[in-house]
Amino acid sequence: YDEQRDIMQLLENASVAFAEGGAQEAMAFTAGTFTYARRDRYMRLENVMHMDREAQQIDADNSTVRLFPDRDETDYVELRGGSKVTGGEANSLLKSMQANDINLDYADDGRTLQNATLAGAANILVASRSGSGTQRLSGGFMDISLDADGSVRSLSTREAVTVALPATKDTGPRTIRSNVLAASGTTDGIKDMKFSEGVEYREAAVKTQPARLVRARSLDAALNAAAGTLEEAHFTGNVDFTEGAMHATSMDARYNVVKGTLGLSGAGSTPHLDNDAITIDANAIDVTLNPRTMTAAGGVRSTLLPATTRSDTRRPALLADKDPVNIISDSMVYDENAHTVAYTGKVKLLQSDTTIQAATLTLDESNGNLVANEIGRAHV
Repeated sequence: YDEQRDIMQLLENASVAFAEGGAQEAMAFTAGTFTYARRDRYMRLENVMHMDREAQQIDADNSTVRLFPDRDETDYVELRGGSKVTGGEANSLLKSMQANDINLDYADDGRTLQNATLAGAANILVASRSGSGTQRLSGGFMDISLDADGSVRSLSTREAVTVALPATKDTGPRTIRSNVLAASGTTDGIKDMKFSEGVEYREAAVKTQPARLVRARSLDAALNAAAGTLEEAHFTGNVDFTEGAMHATSMDARYNVVKGTLGLSGAGSTPHLDNDAITIDANAIDVTLNPRTMTAAGGVRSTLLPATTRSDTRRPALLADKDPVNIISDSMVYDENAHTVAYTGKVKLLQSDTTIQAATLTLDESNGNLVANEIGRAHV
């Protein structure tokens, strides 16, 4: 004990407890060494430390705890090396934090965590108010601002960002990767996430649908804050969407998870969609994912692939089975399960020497029927 500097040191196997008193909470520490600088208002714990603060456990290789000027209550905590924070108040939605280094900034009461910064392999678990799902977020560096009730007000992270969202009764779990993430929340949980700089979105397969993979430049994700689940994903910039045999590209894509729809649009590159039966290029393409239907509008160009690749379809006798059928129109509707496609507006069908022009044209490949109305010209 240095009386002149008012510093006490425990040099080996330190164990310290601060008793609860008045508004001051109880705290307990263990560490290899412990330094208490009462005049300078800090504590230093080294060589593997552990701290208990009510229901919160804090671990690190080394730590500096800065105290308020007027009381032995925690103002700011610096954790260095193997840092981990778990537990806390029961109503806090931030359930755990882990990183190489963590800084914890407390409010004036010394108990309410108001900000946390994590550096190096940052990883957190965030619950939703309903408790139905937990989100895992990770990145190289993370900054978190919290409200007094323990909910996440805002969050930003960068470098190797990964977010894992829980499954629902109808969809599988989702994993989103990017280089940058900014998120905001309410008292119920995180409500939106904005990903940028190289997005990869993966959705696990379930019984009713195959896995989905989307790549894009950026993603704005809207969530059900109380449940912690994704409701809508808006992808922009070189969007590439794959689900089983279906593949789509566009500059802009809106995936409504609740409705099960996908909308493709965007200037600069014509939206495109293809599967094992048809290819579509148009100004806008809307897809109902399950059961699968596709609606296209504006400068529609489609190709029906050779019927010989599919045993459950019949092509009209007017058309050859082994050759693709090219059709141009103003709009179209394709029903994948019924094997029907209907074209409207300035329709032009082309296959080898066969040409049909009409106002509307319907192909039913389940029974081999073709119906064209208001035929302008036909050549076979």
